[in-house]
Amino acid sequence: MYDSLYNLYAPSGGSQFRAYEEDIILRIPLKFWIYQEALGVEGVDNQPLPNELGLQFAVDRLNDAFRSNNLAFRFFIFSVEQVVNANAVEMNIAERLAWSSVNKHLTSINVHIPNGGGDIVEPWNNAVFVNRARFTAVNNSTLAHEMGHYFGLLHTHNFHNILCFKEPVGRGIKGTWCPPTISKRCVFTGDLLCDTEADPRMSTSGTYNGAPNCT
Repeated sequence: MYDSLYNLYAPSGGSQFRAYEEDIILRIPLKFWIYQEALGVEGVDNQPLPNELGLQFAVDRLNDAFRSNNLAFRFFIFSVEQVVNANAVEMNIAERLAWSSVNKHLTSINVHIPNGGGDIVEPWNNAVFVNRARFTAVNNSTLAHEMGHYFGLLHTHNFHNILCFKEPVGRGIKGTWCPPTISKRCVFTGDLLCDTEADPRMSTSGTYNGAPNCT
């Protein structure tokens, strides 16, 4: 994804998109697809349709997340398209694949907003899905979360429940019976990145009862 976007927006000699903010490598357009029963009619549980303010707030949070982590990507709203189809207001896996292959702007990241079906990424169709309810939330960070997955990041608690793949706290080279038997384990476990903390996913894998026990 990075290579294709870099070639598109930052060819040799620079790009007009880079002039918007100093040291920005990529300015990435987002095309939003908002699915509804009829124009302006929500359908299915009447969850409100996101408005321009809600979309821009989500993009602002997305840019803030990338900026605060020293990532030289910035996102902007390229366009918003209303999709009127009662059968697409809620989507299953097959429907997500179908709609993302049809409603696809080739030079943007396509953000599909149904009323239900899950917040998920379909990178092979250049698509991100974010449920409609997320855009009415006070603290909408779901778009930023899913965009991290789009560019290849795993959850920090990845593999938390799989022996040999759960991430140890230590960052040094360790000997273990898990293959590879001698390695820097954080390269092969968790989110595969050593510069993030080990995350045991405490909400499902245990409880924290405070010092001094800290079970």
